[in-house]
Amino acid sequence: MIAAAALGLLAIVSMVDPSPRSRAACDAAVRAEPRSFAAWNCYVRLAWVKHDWRPSAARLEAVLAHDPRNPRAQLYLGVLLNDKGGDRSERLFRAAAAGFAAEGELGGEARARIFLHATLCDDGRCDEAAFDEARADALVSQVDDRNLAAIARYFKGAQAWREGDLGRALGHYQAARAASDVSWWSAHRALDGLAEVYSALGRHREAYEAYREEVDLLAGEPYFQALARGGLAAAAVRLAEAEELPQAEADRLIAEALSAQERAGVRHYIREGEGSTRLLYARRLGATEAGIAQARQALAVGDQDRHAPLQIAARRLLARLLAERDSGHPAEPLRLLAESIARALQVGSRSEAARGLLVRAWVQRREGARAQFIQDALGALEELDRLRELQPEPTLRASSASEHASAYQLVGGWLLDPSRGPPDLPLGFATMERMRARVLREQLEAEKTHPPPSPLQGERASTLASITRVQRRLLREGLQADRSALLAELQRLERRDEALRDELARQAAGGQRAQLTPTLREVQDALADDQAMLLFQTWSPLGAEVPLEDGSSWALLVERGQAQAFRIPDAPRLQRSVRVLSALIERRDQAESAGAARLHRELLAAPLAALSSAVRRLVIVPDGPLHRLAFDALRVAEGSPPLPALLRVSLAPSAALWLRWQRSPPAPAAAPVLALADPESRESASTLGLSALPHGRAEAAFAVAHLGSGSRLEVGARASERLLKTEDLRSFGVLHIAAHALVDDDHPERSAVLLAPGGQDEDGLLQLREVAALDLSGRLVVLGACRSSTGAILLGEGALSLSRAFFQAGAQAVVGALWEVRDDEASALLTAFYRHLAEGRSVAEAMQRARLDRVREGAPAAAWAGFTVLGDGDLVPWRARTRPWGRAAAAGVVAVAVASFGLALLWLRRVHRRGVRERFRDRRSPYGRHAGPDCSEDR
Repeated sequence: MIAAAALGLLAIVSMVDPSPRSRAACDAAVRAEPRSFAAWNCYVRLAWVKHDWRPSAARLEAVLAHDPRNPRAQLYLGVLLNDKGGDRSERLFRAAAAGFAAEGELGGEARARIFLHATLCDDGRCDEAAFDEARADALVSQVDDRNLAAIARYFKGAQAWREGDLGRALGHYQAARAASDVSWWSAHRALDGLAEVYSALGRHREAYEAYREEVDLLAGEPYFQALARGGLAAAAVRLAEAEELPQAEADRLIAEALSAQERAGVRHYIREGEGSTRLLYARRLGATEAGIAQARQALAVGDQDRHAPLQIAARRLLARLLAERDSGHPAEPLRLLAESIARALQVGSRSEAARGLLVRAWVQRREGARAQFIQDALGALEELDRLRELQPEPTLRASSASEHASAYQLVGGWLLDPSRGPPDLPLGFATMERMRARVLREQLEAEKTHPPPSPLQGERASTLASITRVQRRLLREGLQADRSALLAELQRLERRDEALRDELARQAAGGQRAQLTPTLREVQDALADDQAMLLFQTWSPLGAEVPLEDGSSWALLVERGQAQAFRIPDAPRLQRSVRVLSALIERRDQAESAGAARLHRELLAAPLAALSSAVRRLVIVPDGPLHRLAFDALRVAEGSPPLPALLRVSLAPSAALWLRWQRSPPAPAAAPVLALADPESRESASTLGLSALPHGRAEAAFAVAHLGSGSRLEVGARASERLLKTEDLRSFGVLHIAAHALVDDDHPERSAVLLAPGGQDEDGLLQLREVAALDLSGRLVVLGACRSSTGAILLGEGALSLSRAFFQAGAQAVVGALWEVRDDEASALLTAFYRHLAEGRSVAEAMQRARLDRVREGAPAAAWAGFTVLGDGDLVPWRARTRPWGRAAAAGVVAVAVASFGLALLWLRRVHRRGVRERFRDRRSPYGRHAGPDCSEDR
């Protein structure tokens, strides 16, 4: 229970206060200072030290027998009895609040009302505690007590966590952590809360580090350290599942946590303790006698102490293990699940209710109860939908929803799987699409508004300006000694910006965010006769909270007249295959041919065999590891032509977004193209060792010359961040950027296109938030930059890439790169692309023809397969208007432009003779961590 944290909360005498050794010592402290909170809190600290609350409780009972209205004895006895069941702690807190109010002791009344509010909320009665919460807030504001303010912040964060509002919880916990220098306890609880929120947002490495810091902080407090070890073990399990930590290390941490908790007598404490660690251990043991025994032990603790989190989770896990061991007797599992779901709803935990419904759906599906299974499965998704709506800030909403996206994939796979009944393709399609790129869809549907100035907006503008200043310093030479301090300051500013975004989003909330997922029929009706869509869903085991063996991965083929589902390998296997294929492509010796043929067999062979003969265009909607796959490199067999020889391919983030683009043709542009090439940035060039991009200048000049009058070419210092932010980009049909890029998978918000600054208030890093603020409605963006269409993969949402940010800015189609691209090879492909685009072809057709041109020229797959067409591949950004003689004149202009870079080309020949190993040497990003292979000779 959250209110149970009060037991440790009041141990705040000081960070060096020695633990009491006996009840006599506490009696002496109270006699010496009868009004001191620290003195009365001695009894609580003694209970922790002795692992026995009864002697301290007996002493406080004796005090109240003699002095029934003593508010200090009432407060601390309430703390000791808080998690023992019954309503006595509630009555004690109410009496203490009244007593402190009569004394005029504001700090004491604030503490009593904070604990009373938490106690009522633990019991699902938050609405009854509104007065106490408001009164506590008012009192805290009147008392000059930093630690009390941190305590109040912590409990507000805990309440927001309970309600599922992760952004608000994160903000309160961060504020509590910032003010926690007064007390080790406040630091400990704030770190614990932060770790829980990080885990819920899928930031498991940050959760692990927060728990690790907490374990170190609590070296002198074995009881609380044992709790933190449980959290550390849980975070380690999540990292092990993601293959970011050895499983043996996670198992070691589980054993250490359980041992420490048994020694310290920590049965439970909020969501941690021996009971929770036994559940973690039971999940690892699975449906064995030992695993079931561990789950039953955890359930016994939860029931004996009326501890809601344990009661809910233990019943759910025990039900799953029993059903998995003996599927023929579902009565007990179904009873346990009904109790778990009811308790979760009672305390207002939508995520726990959703997990219970999901496991019950699994049990019913195994029993053949199809109607009940579908009802519970869709009910679970409804609960998760409601949970995501509690997160107003888009980034937090996407991160939190990603942690639950596997539930949608699990249900979608169940609906498509014919092994337990006829597949339901329309409902399976709707379930697959329900979470796909949903936040991006919401951002595109929301109007770009400019709200009136407010203090929060002013603070955010100041914070962003500070971020820019720090980043400019990081890009300078000679600051290696200051780098760690600058990175720490950058992280602090980024977290403050995250909190401000959440508050601003909360102020602007109220508009409708939910979209209707298109039906299968709507998508079929929008497809042309020569067009098909292939949607992928890749399944990865969720962990032991859900049944592992029933998940499945699928490819759903959709045409005007048919829809079919095909089973494909699961995500872990596909992830390995995609990594291997990418590595083989980088060798440039056609070693990838066998791997490309194998992935074609696993992903495309069956769907393409079922295609109608008229189909020439294929829209692919990738998922999971397939966001990193160069589909155009796949081929039917070794030695056969690649996919572009058969089909014109484009990628879409979701069927819903593709349908949106089909229904919303862009307005004509006044001019063909704005091209920025080879930006000049002395700071980034010197720090990152970036070279010039002469071929980038040549391709940009080619595009400007071939797409018609009105186009503009900006190079060097004029290819600036300031220019993009001030230019009317809607007046151009195409925005072309040939530049270096920085992609940071660990901190996606730091990814950027590297431009010239263009002003003292710019750093030359056009980052995701700045890209999203541009207005590119209906336009084509061509990003000739390393890894511009990939980045960290967020389950359900897709790649947090530069390309995605340009979609958020309104782009209709984006051409970007999956990997590092050589300047000369990128130029050759994009020059061919613009030659075909100038003929009035669509984006997808121009890229298809450009790829085939390069294949005929003998270029390796690394030179043409890495660029992808994302979005509306049917977009024709510029209609052909140039007559043949005009094209010849344009070609002459380009020839002059290319010749002007002759010296640079001679230098590049020397670069190209270097081996691949030398080209991809390690280099540090300006943020101080590895951000991908060296792009100094690439883009």
